[in-house]
Amino acid sequence: MSGSKDAEIRLVEHGIPRARIFLGERATEMEEYAARELQRYLREMSGAVLEIAACRSIEGEWTKARDRGDHAILIGRPQTHSKIKELCDSGLVNLSDDYPGSDGFVMKTIPDHTVDDRHCLVLGGSMDRATLYAVYHFLEHVCKCGFFEDGDYVPRKETIGIPALDRVERPCFPNRKNIQACALAYSMAHWEWEDWKKELDWMAKKKFNTAFYPSFLLDASKREHPAWQRTWRVLGLKEQGEADTQSVGFRLSKRIIAYARKLGMKVLSPGFNGSVPAEFRKVYPRGHYLEVKWEAAPATLNLHPDDPMFAKVLSVFIGEYTKLFGTDHLYDMAPYAEVTPENTPEKNRQIKVDFARAVIKGMTEADAEGIWYMSGWAFYAPPWSEEEVRDFLAVIPDDRYYVCDTWSDEKPIYKNLNYFYGKTWGFSILHAFGGNTALHGDLKDLIKRVKDVTTDPEAIHCKWFYLNPEILGHNFLYYDLATQLAWDPRGVDLDSFLRAYAIRRYGEASAENMLKALEELAQSVYSINEEHNENVDLTSPQYQVPIGVYTEESGPGTAGEIHREKLEKRFPFIPHLRHALEFALREEERQRENPLYQIDVLDMLRQYLGELFNIHFVRFNRAFREGREEELDKEASALEALLNHQALLLSTHKDYRLCTEIEQAKRRPGADDHVDRAIKARVSYLGLTVGCSWEEEPLFLLDYARKDLFELIKCYYHPRVTCYVQAARKALQQGCRTLPRETLKKEFMDIARRFIYEPLEISEEEGYKGTTLQAAKEIFAQTSMNTRITHPPAG
Repeated sequence: MSGSKDAEIRLVEHGIPRARIFLGERATEMEEYAARELQRYLREMSGAVLEIAACRSIEGEWTKARDRGDHAILIGRPQTHSKIKELCDSGLVNLSDDYPGSDGFVMKTIPDHTVDDRHCLVLGGSMDRATLYAVYHFLEHVCKCGFFEDGDYVPRKETIGIPALDRVERPCFPNRKNIQACALAYSMAHWEWEDWKKELDWMAKKKFNTAFYPSFLLDASKREHPAWQRTWRVLGLKEQGEADTQSVGFRLSKRIIAYARKLGMKVLSPGFNGSVPAEFRKVYPRGHYLEVKWEAAPATLNLHPDDPMFAKVLSVFIGEYTKLFGTDHLYDMAPYAEVTPENTPEKNRQIKVDFARAVIKGMTEADAEGIWYMSGWAFYAPPWSEEEVRDFLAVIPDDRYYVCDTWSDEKPIYKNLNYFYGKTWGFSILHAFGGNTALHGDLKDLIKRVKDVTTDPEAIHCKWFYLNPEILGHNFLYYDLATQLAWDPRGVDLDSFLRAYAIRRYGEASAENMLKALEELAQSVYSINEEHNENVDLTSPQYQVPIGVYTEESGPGTAGEIHREKLEKRFPFIPHLRHALEFALREEERQRENPLYQIDVLDMLRQYLGELFNIHFVRFNRAFREGREEELDKEASALEALLNHQALLLSTHKDYRLCTEIEQAKRRPGADDHVDRAIKARVSYLGLTVGCSWEEEPLFLLDYARKDLFELIKCYYHPRVTCYVQAARKALQQGCRTLPRETLKKEFMDIARRFIYEPLEISEEEGYKGTTLQAAKEIFAQTSMNTRITHPPAG
């Protein structure tokens, strides 16, 4: 806040409201919601309730407020609000459909010269949802509220004073999108309405205008989706059953989509990628079909896109889906991502071109305004040649398509593919696959990459910004920066962002120490040293992976030197993490009631413990190679102690307990009796969820969605580490310097089976009895006192 106290415009003074909120005579539902949101947050900040003049004629209330000297907060647009129109007509405010334009908005204070010290504050947008953005931007960047994916931070102050304002905001990227389909499996599968509402509310606060809603069970071969049931019956498939529009999933989907639109968001609809049920071939035996196989999963039956029925199925589905959910004319379809449908390069090129033609035909027949969204991952895996991309895009009209460069934050492909040959495209942040929940990412590099796109004259068709991680609910610092860049990267630099973040998340009193903590993180886990290779950032704590089983570099032995070098490149992070925790824990008293602070301390400490584990894992392996039994025993004790610390820490917070999701899943009406097994399989052997077997070699998708959870540490990771340690001890006693990989694999598989199929038997006594902060202080003190754990190995 700039200016002296005397220059402040006080909306609340010592808990007494000094302002009133005025809606226009033709206020929209969105504007009324924006006014209530402003009222709600100002009340939460100060305890004062600013009245909303909601009547269709505001003149009487306006006069009363003016006579009392109350400031006036005007919410709306010239088209809906006569007072804003007067200010625009007089030249005091510049606000119209064209200026700032689209999602742009203004925040401006205007002195009322008829009453001393009285001001009007205009919060208005060029379009309806932009007015809501103006309110949220005012709360976040002027009043210093913090809006984060894991919750809000609302500062408490009896007096709310603001400086004179004259700000115009407009987005750098016209379209800003959040959520992707994989997140449904890894994070959202058992979300209830309140979880979805919280996510959508956060998206609105961060000014996202498009939601990728992964409508349940999108695969056309599944029976449960009502739109597909209707489609198949229209096409003569009677075995698929009647559409069930009373299911919990369907009703929740309707509610989610309606609420997103209420907040001004467009919602992507699913499309058709070719997959059909077996009955389809019975009804249409003369069709042209493909058997498409993804990795080790069973093959699926697909219509070939050169078959006229491909476009027909898509057209019928769009029509049936629209009847159920409405449409925003955006349809998600990707050709053969992560699969190779044909057996020669020529056939693969042709099938992709045929796919593009069929999609445009089917979509246009169903929706003349339809726009095809495609994930750029299809170009990435397996990689398409530049010629394939060129020929594919050449048959698609420019105004009917956009693609997002899925991994722009680390491995962009837009330059290699000639900026997608003039098609509209988007910068997309992947950042995290299903198991990358550790603190990671390069903040400074992310800023640079986004700014490079905005200043690149060849990137004029980059109109989208897509927040696209596979898993949600982690790395809140990284994703808050991403949301700032999504709106306007031009004024963002890391130092000022971290300062503002510290205030918005912890408040001004704690900002100094918390900023120091954030700076330590930004110099370590959120910064990639230039000498690091591309894999180091996503290096997990080694207890999360099947150590010593599948690759030569994953266990002890001479070939393990490569793996050791990767881990050792992260050792310099550890002093920074320790310092970050020291600074953060200085604010324990002030932040005791702040749940955002509690989760951040937990995250910093679990990361610290994970990095320490990797140090001792390297030392353990070195002792094994060199035949030093006493040193091996010491390192084994350190590994065991760190796992015990990690389990105790995680046990203190519901978000780090697997039972939280299991209990939520079981509450859902019609929940499967074995839903707990599915959840445990997802975080251990994900392959079971896509039809793979225990006999895959190597075991497909083992530990893909790994994460730090209390029950995982206790019942899965810790037993596996113990098994590894025992195998090394036994080999050493026998004079052997290599581990029996097949024996380890068998024992690891037994541990996985027991974890998935047997009940979790963890007593209350095994968890920590105090709070997260109490556990963090105790555990951090213990690890800091142990110099063997604290310091990386010399040399």
